[in-house]
Amino acid sequence: MKYDILYELGFYGPYILFYVNVCLMIQYPKYLLMFIFCSLFVVTPINKALKYMIREQRPTGYNTYHSSYDKGDYTGVEKYGMPSGHAQTSFFSVIYTWCVTKNNELLILELFLVALTLYQRWACNRHSTKQLVAGSIVGSGLAYAIYSGSKKYLFVNYGK
Repeated sequence: MKYDILYELGFYGPYILFYVNVCLMIQYPKYLLMFIFCSLFVVTPINKALKYMIREQRPTGYNTYHSSYDKGDYTGVEKYGMPSGHAQTSFFSVIYTWCVTKNNELLILELFLVALTLYQRWACNRHSTKQLVAGSIVGSGLAYAIYSGSKKYLFVNYGK
């Protein structure tokens, strides 16, 4: 598979979403701090823990596409594909940001980037459909749970 900007956008989708959403949530500082903290110290460690517990291998036969970062050399817990970390972090970012902003136009644009990410992970044989769906569900669930907890804790204890 040759180099393609859509594949590159798909690979970097979770990172793009993180940085864009940080900028968008500057006007919501309490939610922004929770978003950054949970993205770094909750969502990613949960993904690694789930990969370690489930231990489902990634699909065999990676396609030859390589982004400037993704060389396909998976070691440690990353050799497992269930659930997809790209799907999990992408959906966490999109759903959490939508819960905060309620911006439907932004949601549609961000879901387009998520679709590119899921397609890239599937087309390059980095994850099975089942692994992508599982990551999407886990990320969405974490986003809603953390948003709900943040709303209750931050606003009840510290005011609006």
